[in-house]
Amino acid sequence: MKEKKKFILCLNCIDGRTHEAIFDYLKRNYPERYIDYITAPGMVRHLSDEKEKFNGFLNEAIEISIKFHNPEAIVIAAHSDCAGNPVEDAKQKQMLKKAKEMISSKYNISVEAVFLENNQNLVNV
Repeated sequence: MKEKKKFILCLNCIDGRTHEAIFDYLKRNYPERYIDYITAPGMVRHLSDEKEKFNGFLNEAIEISIKFHNPEAIVIAAHSDCAGNPVEDAKQKQMLKKAKEMISSKYNISVEAVFLENNQNLVNV
């Protein structure tokens, strides 16, 4: 019997300039995986906000992915020049680290954080 493909969950900004680079990274680092892809403007801003604690729609989407697809990893992505989170890259990276910590503490799943610098160079944070 053929083994079922596994899932990963990606949490990214809506900015279309980032999607190709992020998808390439995911396919290269997580081959043969389905990708649950959840986007929101300035995603990392929502995920790192202690008051918001990714409530509402975003929380529901994450919970559905985890409950029904059991992803083996969560990849959180952020990028330079973000309209939804218009802060300097250094601040975005701090927020990305905090988001990674918050997601890691809530779910027992491997969490990775990546940052797309100038919509060209992808680095792990």
